[in-house]
Amino acid sequence: MRFRKLFGRLGFTGVYLAVFLALGYFVFSPIYTADSIIIPYSLHPYDICIRYPVIWIKLKGYFILFYLLSSILIPNFLYTRLWEKLRPQDISKSKKTKNNVITSSFRKSFLIGGKK
Repeated sequence: MRFRKLFGRLGFTGVYLAVFLALGYFVFSPIYTADSIIIPYSLHPYDICIRYPVIWIKLKGYFILFYLLSSILIPNFLYTRLWEKLRPQDISKSKKTKNNVITSSFRKSFLIGGKK
């Protein structure tokens, strides 16, 4: 049962990762391969590839690193939060939890009422 859950999570993460990386490659590949990128949002527009080449290389590296990490963490979060809630739960587990909740609330009422 644990292996089935693990393979389900790995499969979901793998499919999401492949789609996310392919989409990222097609969207961001012109930026990675460009020889000059002019930033017009400053007082004096400049080409970041020529003026600050080391910073530009580090920015690309950090972007790739965080893009990969988010591509792994987001599907795991989605799997944990959404997929587990949509999946039907085992009947015996749900009965146990209901009984435990009733028993614990019953015990609390005795502790609150207690001796006078």
